[in-house]
Amino acid sequence: MASPAMEQAVAMPEILECVFNFIETDYLALWAALQVNKLWFDCATDSLWKRASVVDLADVAKDRQQIYAAKIESAKISRSEEDLHRAFNDLSFDKLVDVEIGSKGGKEVPLQQYFRPRLETLRFNCGLLTGDTLSHIQATCWRLKDISISCPGSQITPEMMVDFISGCESLESVSLGFETSNLTSNQLLHHLASRPNLTKLSFDRSLEPALISEIAEATSGQPFPALRSLSITEPLPSASGVLLAGLLPQITIIDLRFKDSENDVLGSTASIRDLHHMNFLFYNEPTFSAGQLLSLKSHRNLESLNLRPDGGKMYAPDFTDADFRQLTSQLPNLRNLWFEVECDLTTASLAFLSNQCRTIEQIDLPQQFNWDALLSLADPSSALFPNLTKLILGGMISNDRTNKSTSNS
Repeated sequence: MASPAMEQAVAMPEILECVFNFIETDYLALWAALQVNKLWFDCATDSLWKRASVVDLADVAKDRQQIYAAKIESAKISRSEEDLHRAFNDLSFDKLVDVEIGSKGGKEVPLQQYFRPRLETLRFNCGLLTGDTLSHIQATCWRLKDISISCPGSQITPEMMVDFISGCESLESVSLGFETSNLTSNQLLHHLASRPNLTKLSFDRSLEPALISEIAEATSGQPFPALRSLSITEPLPSASGVLLAGLLPQITIIDLRFKDSENDVLGSTASIRDLHHMNFLFYNEPTFSAGQLLSLKSHRNLESLNLRPDGGKMYAPDFTDADFRQLTSQLPNLRNLWFEVECDLTTASLAFLSNQCRTIEQIDLPQQFNWDALLSLADPSSALFPNLTKLILGGMISNDRTNKSTSNS
């Protein structure tokens, strides 16, 4: 027989919530628990439904949908599920923290049921976003920290976007994706650069050096003071990349594309103190010096190094095995290396990488290597690349035959 203390404990919602959260993936146990009494039902269904699919909600009887809608904390509704927006029009998702929504675009669909005070993350992937919707989000979702907008339709103006972003004071992450370049106005960029709490920024618009200099001057040389992650998906002049690197020494993630190679964007990153992820895509066919590539060794905390061309090739004719060893030996935390640079690397470099970077998970090199030479040079007492999940090479040959496959995984 249960003691009075135990009976009291299992009648407290706070304790039941902890217990049910501990077994939240054991659906049979939760199903049994919710049949005990009304309190257990309420607490057990909280655990069952907080991560449930909203598609499942559509299968619930109409008169009981609100019971479970009020328990859902994360929702994703794709463009192909647009009809669910209308089906849920009269519901209120009061505990929703994270929502990803989209529609087929062209027509306005009801969305306000998702925008509740607890909402912290909003991803709008496609559809017709209106000024009224933005105003409702701004007035209601005072906790909103992370917003991502792509393909919002034609009703939002640049002025509306500035008013919306500037009015959402809790925002820490802003991503403006496809078909939003017209909304990323100079005024919006000036505002974002002055925000003291913005840590992540992504947008699809090129920046000219003059605009970057103007923003820097307006912020006394300290734009984006809290920014840690920057992604610009439209190609930049290399001069803009150099300016950005100099103005953002605190950045840890940088993802940029370049339309030219007139300026040393690789060397300019030396001013960044604690870079963890670098992704640079080049739209021309640049030629790097060994010194430019070796400048990357200053980023000792680098975990991902991604240097790729867009369709063409990149060259470094004087970059040798010795340079590759010197570079990678200074990157002990490297996990992903996408180094699509045409240079004179031999199998010795791949063997050194295996011995030096034991944590590496992905490798992409355009050179052809010799399998037998790799085995003879690698440490025989341990596995080659023990954490490797993806390997892309220009080819792998052996003393017996040539393997013309360009990738292995």
